[in-house]
This record gives sequence, C-alpha cells and structure tokens, in this order.
Amino acid sequence: PFNHGFFSFEVKAPIFVRAQLVKHEYLIMSEYSRRYITDDIEFYEPDVWREQSKDKKQGSSGEHPLWNHGKGTGYREAEYEHNNNALGLYKEMIEIGVSIEQARMVLPQSLMTAWTWSGTLGAFANMCQLRCHPEAQYESRLVADKVYEELKKQFPVAAPLLVEGVY
Repeated sequence: PFNHGFFSFEVKAPIFVRAQLVKHEYLIMSEYSRRYITDDIEFYEPDVWREQSKDKKQGSSGEHPLWNHGKGTGYREAEYEHNNNALGLYKEMIEIGVSIEQARMVLPQSLMTAWTWSGTLGAFANMCQLRCHPEAQYESRLVADKVYEELKKQFPVAAPLLVEGVY
C-alpha cells in the first residue's frame, strides 16, 4: 500500500546536494537545465563551514575555527571571489559564442539548481530514513527533513512508522 501514495516536490538546493539525494531508488527527478536557463544564477554559501570528521571518511563535525572565524585570513572573500570568477567566465564564454551546454561546466558545485522530484510514499520514506539521520550531511538533511514533514502531514501514522519505525 505504501507504493500507491505518490508525491511530487519542487526542490531547490546546491548541485552537490542534488547529486547525493537523487541517487535513491524509485525516485524520479527532472532538473531544470542550465542549457536553457542562463540567468538567475545563485550560489550556496553555508552559514558555517565544518571540520572533517576524524572518525569517518565521509562526514563533518563542528565548526572549522579558521575558515569561519579567522579574521583577516580572507577565506570568505576567497570563496566569494571564486564563485564570481566562475560566473564571469561562464558569462564571457556565452557572450563570445561558446555553447551554453559546455559553458556551464565551469560553474562550481555550489551552484543552486532546482528539480521536480517524484516518487511513492515508500521510496521517499526510504530516502528520509537515511538522509534525516543526524549523521547525514547537514545540507542533504535540510531537504530530507522538509520532505519528511510533508510525508507526516499526508500520512501521519504511516510516515513515522516507515521512517523512524515508531509512532
């Protein structure tokens, strides 16, 4: 019965988050293509940069002290400059006639993207079970938590049972 409840979400997140989320089985996604949309370019800038977790290959721990609080180090400025340089190069390439489908390759992983994401209650519950976990990547967890909130609104009994195993 959990594969008959169907959802579609409009999601906006950085490319690196989309890449992690859409690999879940039985979820269909249709991304808005940069081949056709050349304006409205936005980059994700985290409020806090985290340190690499010492006990996990993948994962992070608390705030990185130098990157976030290293006054005068210019790290935040360098991040901003990097994104602006990539955007400038992208626009220049388009202006001189490089194909948009190739010019978009110079844009960083922090580029915001949007997609329509569809699937069954069961498939989204499976994704939420993995991505709502406290050890999941924070940025992916933000998206998964919003999806889970909607699942609980529509299926208040089934969603918690499928995702958390409890009611």
